[in-house]
Amino acid sequence: MTNSGIDSVQVYCKEKPRNLIEHLGDGRHYNINSKRGKLRILFGEKTFSSPVYNHDIANYILNMQY
Repeated sequence: MTNSGIDSVQVYCKEKPRNLIEHLGDGRHYNINSKRGKLRILFGEKTFSSPVYNHDIANYILNMQY
């Protein structure tokens, strides 16, 4: 990703984030610029009682402010 122009990466995690966090690490493997770049791990909150409404798009909308 060095010459691709990608400065920030957001990863959405639904359940069991420990393995994902260990795998991603601090982002150095992806050559994210340390001054401007960011690696964010965002978690979905189960706000709806029905699993039909708990999906990736709902998690994206809930985390748009970040």
